[in-house]
Amino acid sequence: MSFDLFVECFGETRRTGLSKESVRSLFPISREEPEFDRWVVGYDDLNVSDIYSSSLDSDPQRLTGFMASRPCGDLRFSDALFSILEMGSVFIVWPGGKLTLAFETSVVDLQNEILKDLGPPVFVRSGLEILDSLEKT
Repeated sequence: MSFDLFVECFGETRRTGLSKESVRSLFPISREEPEFDRWVVGYDDLNVSDIYSSSLDSDPQRLTGFMASRPCGDLRFSDALFSILEMGSVFIVWPGGKLTLAFETSVVDLQNEILKDLGPPVFVRSGLEILDSLEKT
């Protein structure tokens, strides 16, 4: 898929961040470029994505989000994204897609500007639901 997908923390999770090691463990990282906070994720020759992570200023081992360039269509990638959604107050968004959160995630801490700009969120229950949404975009 030739677009960028964004995973962002909000609310308390934005303040505390996600464990970088926990997020990394969900992906098969074939190459890393620490100077660019870049991970190359590869499931096979056709399913490769670049991930550029953003860390807390106070703790580089805690992530506030990341961008996946050319998110791959492998279900395992979408399952990893769903696992990240379940780690706290986290959303996924991509061009042409809707703000996506794990089912039962509270949107109380989501800034009104985000909801105003992106519209009402979609709640998903699995990586398959994320993959279906990505493929419909």
